[in-house]
Order: sequence, then structure tokens, then C-alpha cells
Amino acid sequence: MLKLKICLVFMIFAAVFSTTKAQEIIATDGKSTFVGDTHVSYTIGEPVIGTRSVGNNVVTQGYNQPEIEIISVKEEKMNPQLGIQIYPNPTHDYVNITPQNFETGSFMVQIFTVGGQKVLEESFEEAGIKLDVSSLVSSNYILIVTNAEENYNHNFKLVKSF
Repeated sequence: MLKLKICLVFMIFAAVFSTTKAQEIIATDGKSTFVGDTHVSYTIGEPVIGTRSVGNNVVTQGYNQPEIEIISVKEEKMNPQLGIQIYPNPTHDYVNITPQNFETGSFMVQIFTVGGQKVLEESFEEAGIKLDVSSLVSSNYILIVTNAEENYNHNFKLVKSF
């Protein structure tokens, strides 16, 4: 009889104190409130973050995780015949940029540092351009060529050597 009472007490204790908490955060501060129809929540100072997955199940720990909703994905059709020739690469003082198989249009070339700072920007026509890069320091750069008329955008790695 004593074993039955102990078992019953344990089951009642387990039922009362074993609730499932799906979204629980350990943080120094945070709040959740409604502003009009919008739910706003934030946390400050979460000590541990990470994501683990097993099969199709993904568990993310840390930061407030919103529900994922994909609205749409835009698929861009690119003409495989279109192309840009960049030479010489690596370069010392200039780089030739020659469009291939474009009908008409103007082009824009931009050069960025690997940190994202724009260091050069030039416009040119479909005949191409000999771009002076002698003022740039020796480093790796990202060269982006765009053509709005053909919906063309391509990135290149440009190496400026001594």
C-alpha cells in the first residue's frame, strides 16, 4: 500500500510540474508585447547560440526565431551567350573589359575592396573599355559589370599586383 501511495504522489508531482515549454530563452533581459496588431519581442544578452539539425528536424538556440514564410522567389533568366572578357588578371596598371554578344546598351563597371568599399566606377559602351587601375593598391578586388538593357550582372575577382 505504501508503494502505491508513493507511486501516486510521484505521478501527481510529475503531472503538475512537467509542462512542455517550446520556446524558452535564457537571457539577461527581454520583453514581448503587442503594438497595435503587431507582435514585438526582443532579448538582450543571450549567452549561447547555435543551430543543430538531424534529418529534416532543425533546432535553433538563441535569438528570437520567427516563423519562416517564403513569399516568392524570383527566377532570372540569363542568356548563356552573353559574356564579359576581363584581361589581364592579375594586372599592374590597367584591365580590359570586353562585352561579348551584347546587342546594344551601356555598361557600368564598379570595383570594390573585399571589405565592400567602392573604389572605382565607370560607364562604357558595348565596344569595351581599358580601365586604369594604377591608382589602386596591390590587393584583391571585386569587379562588377552590369548591363540594364540585357538584365546582365556579373562579378569577377580582380587581382591587382605590384
